[in-house]
Amino acid sequence: IGWYDEKKYSPNYPPVQFTTSTGNNGELYPIIKIADELGWETAYFNISLSNLLPNEVVYFYFDNLPEPIVAKTFSIQLDTIRFTAFGDQGTSEAAKKISNAISYDDESLFTIILGDLAYANPMQYFNGTDIWWWEQWNNWFSQNEVFTKDKQVLYVVGNHENEWNGSRGRWTYDSILSRIEQPNNERYFLVDSPPMALLIIDSNSLESNNYGNIQLEWIDQTLESIKDRKDITWRIAAFHHNFDVKERTG
Repeated sequence: IGWYDEKKYSPNYPPVQFTTSTGNNGELYPIIKIADELGWETAYFNISLSNLLPNEVVYFYFDNLPEPIVAKTFSIQLDTIRFTAFGDQGTSEAAKKISNAISYDDESLFTIILGDLAYANPMQYFNGTDIWWWEQWNNWFSQNEVFTKDKQVLYVVGNHENEWNGSRGRWTYDSILSRIEQPNNERYFLVDSPPMALLIIDSNSLESNNYGNIQLEWIDQTLESIKDRKDITWRIAAFHHNFDVKERTG
């Protein structure tokens, strides 16, 4: 799970206590992914547990919250898989309605947000300052908390997550990768959950370059590895751009 704190942060953030429905318990120290970003006293934190079982419930206890945060792993044991997917969200009134609608959906196993998440690009607002960038991400996280607090969510990178980083002098994924924790390199990975195999793909980088070639090789190898598996019925790929683009649409 991840969260941000607008108050003055401390590297000595108190550990988060946890228990699980299978009897495991312990404590985790959060990882600070962003601290005092561009002059703002804010920090983004992440904690993660591994080797969990299907349908395992985890309770996270924070010192400053009266009730634990509850998370549950999912297990797909159905002939039919139901999930929700949408993209190009932002923080408009329409975006908030989408978030509220998903929060009322009790039948979907998980949600995929298909890129162009917050539209938090500082180059387009306030003459390139960071104000919109920082606040927009926080507004987007807060808006979606109505469903992310109790649903499994996977994030796909879109072209608006590939932002200009002036200090590094190039386009990077720093903005999203410093806020969201996902498997592998966080831009493309496999969710292996029989009878479903779900490939999350970075469609920004399918062009002919080193990173794009590495990802294409990974896609080929992954598809080959699951091709003949009897426990996989559903092979699903999720990415931001249209599958077959005849002309550039932006």
